[in-house]
Amino acid sequence: MRRILFTLLVVLLTVATSAADNRQIRFRVTDLGTLGGERSYAYGINDFGQLVGSSTTAGGTRAFLYSKGVMRDLGTLGGNFSEARAINNAGIVVGRSFTADGPARAFLFSRGKMKDLGTLGGEQSSAFDINDAGRVVGVSETAEGDSRGFLYVRGKMSNIGTFGGYSYARAINRAGQVAGYSYMLEDLPTDGPKHAFIAIRGNLQDLGSIGGNSEGWGINDRGQVVGSSWSIDGNFDEAMLYEGGNMSSLGTLGGLFSFARDINNRGQIVGFSEMASGAYHAFLYTDGRMQDLNDLLEDESFDGVISTAESINELGQIAANAAIGNTLHAVLLTPVIQTFTR
Repeated sequence: MRRILFTLLVVLLTVATSAADNRQIRFRVTDLGTLGGERSYAYGINDFGQLVGSSTTAGGTRAFLYSKGVMRDLGTLGGNFSEARAINNAGIVVGRSFTADGPARAFLFSRGKMKDLGTLGGEQSSAFDINDAGRVVGVSETAEGDSRGFLYVRGKMSNIGTFGGYSYARAINRAGQVAGYSYMLEDLPTDGPKHAFIAIRGNLQDLGSIGGNSEGWGINDRGQVVGSSWSIDGNFDEAMLYEGGNMSSLGTLGGLFSFARDINNRGQIVGFSEMASGAYHAFLYTDGRMQDLNDLLEDESFDGVISTAESINELGQIAANAAIGNTLHAVLLTPVIQTFTR
């Protein structure tokens, strides 16, 4: 029933925005605040509008879950730091936390408890995404001290593979396709070229690059991948979209750099870009056009700058972050339809 409801809402929103050319999407900004400290940062959002991220507190940094107007401290694995990176539609949260002994570990938070997901044999790990089937992806240190992307399924963490050097698994879709990236050379495991990949049943598909390097950070249920690609000489560094066997640049907001973080099933892409001024602004890319999210706010008097956008759900809600004064706050951007007179 919930999935049917989401589908109906998406259809209604799509019809409303396309049925009349005198309507346009604007975003309502909700400042999520903090857990008592000065800063917060949002990383993920599910289709219920629940957000996760990290916030400073009076005594450290804590992973948070924001739901129905309340920011909740998820605690830690014993250390003084945790951050939540993703949440699925069942409300299960993943991220990383310092342990009482020091090393950071990937965690899964469910039913009020934070669980250590372990490692691939080394000391540290971090979880980046979880799908609705409960499959988790991230990166872990191996017994040899290398970094490898992992897939965690039913209590078991497995090595996702590599093109030669270190690898990172960043996102997973409903079908279990994993987006990430790997360094190409075994003798230069943290240097040299790296390429984005899609991992399917243990096989890594090299997505290539535009100029030499690429990273995959987001994937939707259609298998479209977003991230970044840049040239070895540094003259090109832009957000990318991979679809249908081709990688293309999304451009920038006027500066020299951009990075795409997430894509939903409607093909809406969010990320951030350098401006001509050198400042960084969050963007929404849709229908072949990159737009500054600061130009799409319902309240033009909002006293802040939307600097990064990390995740977008199927209703078009965005987990973003705003520079407000001298600090940074997690914000929720909710699309609203405005009618104007031509």
